Amino acid sequence: MAYQTKSRDPLLEEHMQAAIRKRGSELIGMALIGIALLFGMILWSYSADDPNHFSVTSEPAKNMLGDFGAAISGALIFTIGKAAWVIPMFCLAWGVRFVLHIGETRALTRAIFSPIFGAFAAILFAAHIPPIDWTHSFGLGGLFGDMAFGLLVDINPLGMGFGIAILTLILGAITATFGLYVMGFTGPELRTINRFSWVAIILSYASLVHAFARIMAAFQERQQARAAMAPAQPQTTFAPTQPIVARAEPFVGTTPTNTQAPIAAAPSAKKLSFPSLPSFGLNRAVAPEAVAYTDPAPQTDPQDRVKLRISEAVQKKILSTAAEEENFEVIERAEPILSRTPTATPVTSAPLAPVEELDLDD
Repeated sequence: MAYQTKSRDPLLEEHMQAAIRKRGSELIGMALIGIALLFGMILWSYSADDPNHFSVTSEPAKNMLGDFGAAISGALIFTIGKAAWVIPMFCLAWGVRFVLHIGETRALTRAIFSPIFGAFAAILFAAHIPPIDWTHSFGLGGLFGDMAFGLLVDINPLGMGFGIAILTLILGAITATFGLYVMGFTGPELRTINRFSWVAIILSYASLVHAFARIMAAFQERQQARAAMAPAQPQTTFAPTQPIVARAEPFVGTTPTNTQAPIAAAPSAKKLSFPSLPSFGLNRAVAPEAVAYTDPAPQTDPQDRVKLRISEAVQKKILSTAAEEENFEVIERAEPILSRTPTATPVTSAPLAPVEELDLDD
């Protein structure tokens, strides 16, 4: 008889297990991306002169990973040719899926068909003509691609030209189908990618048309603004330049040109007989100083002629001022009456004696 036993609790909780699975898948994805980058560097820096299993040379390897990278790239190129690029493509696609958690659960079921994808890719490359810089004796599909494509050409019932073209189209369709399947794409994902591609193309075209329309509208507005501003601008014309004609300089005389008649003195008013104090020479009119007038010598330089005209104008001003001062008559002001008798007398009283004029100058 079996006894009932208590179930043991899990070592880790469910949310912890889910977190560990997610972090683990992300680490696997990062590792696959790193492998894809390494294979890309190896194949990108491949050189036919590098030492590998099929050729020996004393020169150092030109590959980015040295002799190790040269050996791997040489083996892949000799076997499947340019189809070796399917390896970094496969690793990169699944690395991104593991990091983003998109379909990582179907990795094993899809990765099984990756060798078939590489084989069909080698046959497809073998159907193309290699470029001029291809130095190998085999085609772009390597030795395997040449062998498989030659077998398909032998069993092809059609002619060489048309049959090879049809065979190339069929191989391209099969290779694309296997490539999408191996890289984990599904129907819903392809439909989403298709819809996104069409929407992106349409929106890009609409953006280009809108930008072109805005540019044309701005250009038309600028043309209209220029056309509106054109009539408002004044039509300026320049007169033709007149030739320079030399003319004689005017004669500059040295005699004063002041011919104004002297101003007649105005008749003086009758002076009142009031006693006045001596002026002691304060009210005397000061005679103007005599200014020597020299006749300047004739000059021929234009600058000297200008100076001469200035000096003549100054002399004329001095002479006119002196003439006005000579004709100016000094009017003496009335002096106060000096007497010992009181000046304030009643209005009703008559003058006691006639006022005598005192002569203080004697």
